[in-house]
Amino acid sequence: MGRMSRTKGAAYEREIANHFRDFYGRSECRRGIQTRSGGKEAADVLDAIPGCHLELKRVERLNLSAAMKQAVDDSQSQDLIPVVVSRKSREESLVTIRLSDLEAFVRAVELILLPSSGQSSTKLTG
Repeated sequence: MGRMSRTKGAAYEREIANHFRDFYGRSECRRGIQTRSGGKEAADVLDAIPGCHLELKRVERLNLSAAMKQAVDDSQSQDLIPVVVSRKSREESLVTIRLSDLEAFVRAVELILLPSSGQSSTKLTG
């Protein structure tokens, strides 16, 4: 991976971490530790969504299957929900999860949106 790609990826990781800090009050959210070794790595953004492993991709042509496989492989040892967050230039970020993880993902997101109420929502819109 070239220097420009690493720089673009790091900027996207900061953008997403800042989004979770600013919009959802996730003050503990931060970039993961990145290495160039190609081995198993920490999530690209840590502590964004409880119980989830975020794999971020800031590319114009995303191989979604490969990105999800990477998220699954990296999340298995910690039993986390694999989540791919991706964005093309001048477009909104997209979040991709496996259908089998949908219920657990919704519950994890509810922990962010309803942290102190102890309520469980059955509707996503009010």
